[in-house]
Amino acid sequence: MATESIILEKVSDDIKHIFPNWTQTVAKEYTFKKKLGKGGFGQVWLCERNKDQKVLACKVIDKKAFSKSTLQTFHDEVTLMQTLKHPGIIEFVCGYETKKKLYIIMEPCSGGELYAKVISRGKLSEKDIVSITRQILEALEYCHSREVVHCDLKPENILFTDKTATKIKIIDFGLSKVRRKHEWISKVGGTPMYIAPECLTRHYTQKCDIWAVGVMVFEMLHGYLPFMAKSKDPRAPILLAKKGLNPPANKKGPNINTKYNLSPKAQDFITALIVVDPSKRPDAQECLLHPWLLDDNANEEQLVHVLSSFKARQSMNGVQKFLKNMIHSDDIESWVIEDVKKVFKSADKNSDGMLEWEEFNDAIKSLANGLSEAERLQLFEMIDEDHSHNVDIDEFVRHFAFEHVVKHDEMLWHICKDLDVHGDKSISKEEMSSFIKKNPKVKMNAEIQEGIDGLFAKGPISYDEFICAIAP
Repeated sequence: MATESIILEKVSDDIKHIFPNWTQTVAKEYTFKKKLGKGGFGQVWLCERNKDQKVLACKVIDKKAFSKSTLQTFHDEVTLMQTLKHPGIIEFVCGYETKKKLYIIMEPCSGGELYAKVISRGKLSEKDIVSITRQILEALEYCHSREVVHCDLKPENILFTDKTATKIKIIDFGLSKVRRKHEWISKVGGTPMYIAPECLTRHYTQKCDIWAVGVMVFEMLHGYLPFMAKSKDPRAPILLAKKGLNPPANKKGPNINTKYNLSPKAQDFITALIVVDPSKRPDAQECLLHPWLLDDNANEEQLVHVLSSFKARQSMNGVQKFLKNMIHSDDIESWVIEDVKKVFKSADKNSDGMLEWEEFNDAIKSLANGLSEAERLQLFEMIDEDHSHNVDIDEFVRHFAFEHVVKHDEMLWHICKDLDVHGDKSISKEEMSSFIKKNPKVKMNAEIQEGIDGLFAKGPISYDEFICAIAP
């Protein structure tokens, strides 16, 4: 079977290895079957170990695309993963290194990301959430007992092991820290919506993981996050979280919504974990003793509102992609796009029309200041729509011009007026479809079509409804 040339690289004796003991040639040990995906870090392959035909996954990392500090992060993550052996944690098998690549062999997880699988199954109940939460906390109890704090727990880092969607694995220990007893963790990283408020003080412990679990459970039971701020400041959700949850009777701000008929045990579990004072927050072992997680008769009624919300959010990703294409069309061309192009061209040192990771990393410091390197890498992966491991000028402009458009109400209203052919202060699906047909630069696909179908499911919508729906 033919494989890409990256797999067949030979080891050079004159290079400084990140992993000095990873000197075997990976092609001798494994047969690479198919590519599973591509992102900012490189590629993921499904492979087969030649000696016993065991199926595994291989993350292929392009060393030249990353700085020494980022490569050190990969090193630290792998070194940490080698010490963790638990059914709820992705298993590191082995690694290989060549002059240009790192090959990290892991167990495969074919079930998909947590929320994506929930959407595709169309099934979610309190009982399902109890099972998922218990597994996450069992893995955390193991990690915390070994002084490992994950620091970036979120739905994207929870995978189902297979299509049955019953067993989960925690992945991505790239931001994890080893915390000795009585020590503080000082570096802040992760995803703002799931970061505990004490992390802003740069003095926090493994209790930050417990907060993240509480936020995920709230989200799975409600269909939305408890702390969502409109501000573009990445700290905004954390600053909002510092105020904590309000009592359910409070009509304003984050609270447990009583209209969803969540069980008293579930409500008590959420309020126990989402506590602003970390000293009053239970540890993983104490969480596992909570009555909600010990309830074998948990509610099996389907949480229709959650499934509907998750699906709508997924659909909005398609609509946002549509609008990114739309604002790149000639009739929306503006000073915003020109400014973004200038940033791109300044960063494109070799003038090849592409930004590799290091070039991109420098470029966005002026457009998305305040993001950590890990967050910038996540942004790189998201913007790299065709997974070429480079960001071209169209991808770059679509993303950052769209960000500017969302920040400027008058530009959003300009888009609405362009769509509103009939001038009746509302937008219909027919008007949207007509616009698409007249604009060949707008690339339609199934994801975008699904998003548009969802947006107009109940008929025409007002300008305000349209703007609220598409704002990220």
